[in-house]
Amino acid sequence: MGGDIPALALLEGITRLIPNVLGNTASHEQDSFSGPFTDYPEFTQPVVWHNKSVPEVIRSGNHEAMAAWRKTEAISRTVQNHFNWIRKQPLTAQEKKEVLKKIPAHYVALLHNDIIVDLDGRVGNTSITSTDIHDIARSSKTYGIKHYFLISDLYDQQKIAETLLHFWHEGFGVAYNHGRHEALKQTSVIATLDETIKKIETIEGKKPLLVATSARDTRWSDKIISYNNHSLLWQERRPILLLFGTGKGMADSVLESTDYILEPIYGLSEFNHLSVRSAVAIILDRLLGLSGQ
Repeated sequence: MGGDIPALALLEGITRLIPNVLGNTASHEQDSFSGPFTDYPEFTQPVVWHNKSVPEVIRSGNHEAMAAWRKTEAISRTVQNHFNWIRKQPLTAQEKKEVLKKIPAHYVALLHNDIIVDLDGRVGNTSITSTDIHDIARSSKTYGIKHYFLISDLYDQQKIAETLLHFWHEGFGVAYNHGRHEALKQTSVIATLDETIKKIETIEGKKPLLVATSARDTRWSDKIISYNNHSLLWQERRPILLLFGTGKGMADSVLESTDYILEPIYGLSEFNHLSVRSAVAIILDRLLGLSGQ
């Protein structure tokens, strides 16, 4: 219990960085956590062990293919097990693209149905607002969200939103502000949450995990997870649908139908009344934002 083992580990970790300690000074450059990604898996004899085989590419002798496979494996393993490490590291544009490919597809839905609309707890519908359309679309595009759904089963609300979206999808807005067009072309109106789930399942071939957000105290639920539970969310290799409410928040029936609920956002003050577009930006940054750039 004298601390010998951690001292030895520390010494080895430091001395291997000293010139001439290793036979090849480049050997440590691929060590886990020496860059954005952990090391790729290593293999030895036998070729088959406990029904597991050394990948054919490793035995091929094709060094270019081996290097590509190792890079892919390193990124995949780091994304799944150490995503918080990746997001603290400086990444090249190509590395960002590779990381995004390994993350399950994320979708955002803003609910205007099944919403608590007053202090008495009545459940009903809320109106779609243009600021929520614009700002959440821009946040979604920034953080790599695949699509943003506006959910409302009210015909007049659908038509208002579709008119605005048409301006940016196909109308004068395309040339007027191409950046806004790029964000809003990934936005659409849909009637219900069930239709949204079916739409994503059609696109991805898998039913999405439903991850709700709430400003209310939801400590009563055993579905609460923190913003660092990436491995828990991604281990099923399913798309993620992030649900955001309007009004006074989503009805309990919606929250109970989800797989997980993200913990509320708190500041140091007692005031807790963020706009939904602010909450979306904060939550997407906590889940998918990079801090090492």
